[in-house]
Parts: sequence; C-alpha cells; structure tokens
Amino acid sequence: GLDQAVALITSRSTGVARATPEKIEVASSGDMGYVRGRLERRDTAADASPVHYVRVWRHDATGWRIVLDVDTW
Repeated sequence: GLDQAVALITSRSTGVARATPEKIEVASSGDMGYVRGRLERRDTAADASPVHYVRVWRHDATGWRIVLDVDTW
C-alpha cells in the first residue's frame, strides 16, 4: 500500500527526512505503478531548490519492487 511505499522510499534514500508523494497511479492490471513527489533532505538549506522524484514499481509473486528510481539531486 501507499504507507509501505513511502516507508520504503524513506528508508532506502540516504539523507532523506521525508518523502511526500504528489501523484500515484497503478495500472488497471494491478502489476505496475508509479509515484512522483518531493523529497525533503536532512542537510538542505531553507532556500535550496526542491528535490523531485519518480519511482516506478512492479508487483510480482514476492510483492512490490522498485524498477526505476530517479530524483533531481
């Protein structure tokens, strides 16, 4: 679910204080989806440019897995 995805994003990204999803879509087949949003870094100055991310997920017999992980920092 969404909470698990956000927890995984936060846990695997070093220096990330918070991941804020802005859009989530899942294919009608239920086996592929993506999330895009913003990352808040722990060590960023208040006037720093925002960091955006996109992650594409695939669902198989073992659960959801990230197949593409792109961010702007």
